[in-house]
Amino acid sequence: MAVPFDDEVPRDSFVEPVNLVAGESSEIGVGVERIGLAALQRSRQAMCVTDAQINRPGPTISFVNSAYTEIFRCDANQAIGRSPRMGQGPLTNRRVLDRLRSHIEAGKSVQAQAINYRFDRTAFRLRWSIDPMTRDGVVVGFFALMHDVTTEDRMRRRLAALDTLMNRGKVASRLDRAERLGPVAQALASALRPLVAEIGSATVRLGDAHEATQIDADVLEDCVPDVVETAIGSIGSIRVSTHPDAGALVDHLAIGELGEHARWLLELGEPG
Repeated sequence: MAVPFDDEVPRDSFVEPVNLVAGESSEIGVGVERIGLAALQRSRQAMCVTDAQINRPGPTISFVNSAYTEIFRCDANQAIGRSPRMGQGPLTNRRVLDRLRSHIEAGKSVQAQAINYRFDRTAFRLRWSIDPMTRDGVVVGFFALMHDVTTEDRMRRRLAALDTLMNRGKVASRLDRAERLGPVAQALASALRPLVAEIGSATVRLGDAHEATQIDADVLEDCVPDVVETAIGSIGSIRVSTHPDAGALVDHLAIGELGEHARWLLELGEPG
């Protein structure tokens, strides 16, 4: 049975406008020198400046600092003169980009998170904040702060997955062993939601007749997925299918741990 994702699943997101550059006006000018080029270059926070041309082929990058080149694994001259669109790919959430664009077109500051791509085309989770730079009330460019949140996001999803399995597994553990397979399969499939959201699907099989599936719509269209099957003792398995770009975003360790917890729930003694 396919179960749709719900709003509790950690997902890439869009945050309503906030201003992170210079108070309400953001009138810092298009010249990077006015906000301290040397200081920006030395900052540990990744930064990027573009012109104000939103439509393709723009916007065009005019400045990146060393922290940016570390995140995207490139030289500055590889990024300058190109569009930030180069960091997008099949796993980048289109809905996030559409909503982000609408706020930029309105000259508003925004924060968002989505899967992005480095210059070597490896995928990672990027959180960014974008502020318009204005001169005499006219937007002349955009200033972006960027954070690689891949590790942070992985831990958040692990905790959400384990919490879901433990909470839903409590109900199943109160049943007789013969009645647990179906409820545990459903609990495990629900727990896998945050681990496959935006990158693929997962199917849980327990025994001969109990199966539960989580699918993220459209992610696996027009690709040959990577498939990994993890055994749950001798009782069943977890089959995870992910987009080939997902790479390190697939948390195999967490998936294996969930399988072990599910096996433990199935092997608990009869309720007294």
